[in-house]
Amino acid sequence: MVVEAGDRRRTRGDPARVRGRRGAAPGTRDRTAAVSEGAPQSLRSGALGLWGVVFLVVGSAAPLTSMMGAVPPPLSIGNGIGAPGAWVLTGLVLTLFAVGYATMSRFVTNAGAFYAYIARGLGRPAGLGGALVAVLSYNTIQCALWGLFGFFSVNILNPKLGVDIAWYWWSFVLMAITAVLGYFGIEISARVLGVLLILEVLVLLVLDVAVVFTGGASGLQLNSFNPAEIFSGAPGVTFVFAFATFVGFEATAIYGEETRDPKRTVPRATYVAVAIITVFYALTSWSIVQAYGEDEAVAAATGNPDGLFLDASASYVHPLSASMMEWLILTSIFAAMLAFHNAAARYFYAMAREGLLPRRIARTHPRYGSPYLAGLLQAEVAFVITLVFVLAGLDPYAGLFAWLSGIAALGIIGLQCLTSLSVIAFFRRTGLDARPWHTKVAPGLGALGLAAAMVFVVVNWDALTGASTGLVGSLWAAVPIFFVCGVVWAAAIRRRDAEAYERLGHFIDESPDAA
Repeated sequence: MVVEAGDRRRTRGDPARVRGRRGAAPGTRDRTAAVSEGAPQSLRSGALGLWGVVFLVVGSAAPLTSMMGAVPPPLSIGNGIGAPGAWVLTGLVLTLFAVGYATMSRFVTNAGAFYAYIARGLGRPAGLGGALVAVLSYNTIQCALWGLFGFFSVNILNPKLGVDIAWYWWSFVLMAITAVLGYFGIEISARVLGVLLILEVLVLLVLDVAVVFTGGASGLQLNSFNPAEIFSGAPGVTFVFAFATFVGFEATAIYGEETRDPKRTVPRATYVAVAIITVFYALTSWSIVQAYGEDEAVAAATGNPDGLFLDASASYVHPLSASMMEWLILTSIFAAMLAFHNAAARYFYAMAREGLLPRRIARTHPRYGSPYLAGLLQAEVAFVITLVFVLAGLDPYAGLFAWLSGIAALGIIGLQCLTSLSVIAFFRRTGLDARPWHTKVAPGLGALGLAAAMVFVVVNWDALTGASTGLVGSLWAAVPIFFVCGVVWAAAIRRRDAEAYERLGHFIDESPDAA
């Protein structure tokens, strides 16, 4: 959706203005008007401020879970003590992406963010291809988290509570809670995520501060940021995990329609989110290296990856801190579940609003303004995928989490790369912003870095997913396959219904046409 600041409230949900200068051809049913059947249609405008958006997207990155899960592998099989430097470089690449992304968000506001941006920059076929990749990515990461939550529940909750409950029952219970919270609107989700995010960040910050103030195991050193260390060993493995831990921060634009003053709030939230995540990840990964000492960190990560952070927390802070960290792993995963549920639901909503899915899915709750039917659809999709893994007897961690999180990481990095290219094309064609850094240089450099990250993911697929051969070793191909399917689908729509094709990625369109 593209609106001008002064027209935002007037245009939302008004079919007459939606059609604007494009009236339906005689004898052709106006699909946009049809979407309004079963109103209300609009998401709740003004529900989120700057920090509400930040909580949603940083919460989806799951800082505690990301650090505990993604730091040990780079230390043991990646570039060793150079891992913190890789997180800094990853943050810089994503900051370059954020420059163009934030600039375009001032002109395009749409719940299907990647979909709309790519459609307006690289054309509608690429946009619909991006939409399918986004649906694939956000739903697979959601399902991956069900597996991860089930795995940790069996290993943490079962012993502590003295019960023997299968992993999938824990996952299904949280699935229901997530769907209920999504049903009641984005505001309550933002509040819940805010509380959980603060707790998980605090427990790691306390560890970071304790390590710094005690001087670590052998004095504080900065070799982790030396280029010679960053690019030693197998840096590609480290960059794969580093980019994967940022997945979710790009969702700021998804909430534009529900944000107060989105043309200002979304860009600010994007910069704040990437800055917080970069600094926090670099600091925490560096502090864990210092906690064990640069000479022993690799051995510690190799010998006891699961206890790397827990043992350090017990030693430098207090055993109670390590116990709290175990509980907060579960809340961290839940926070990410909730955030990705909301993101995936909004892609379903955006597609249904344009008639790409049954139009009733685009209905919003009359009281809460939530895309509740899209949310229920997302929960159903997650349930079915998870059930397939359950019936197949596959492991929740080595199967459900590892395989699907790899697909999601590759898909979202690919979408970020395409979006960077879309920014360049959009502003070159429209001339709406002539600043070279914002519309050419930064997006171009970001696209190069993200393209390299995609290569790293595919080349190191076995390190990310635990499988390099057979069907699982080829799961990365799902991303380009979904993209091509979207392009073919767009071509079919163009032949069948020119009006519908024109509206792809352009719901409530008041700015220059896309290709």
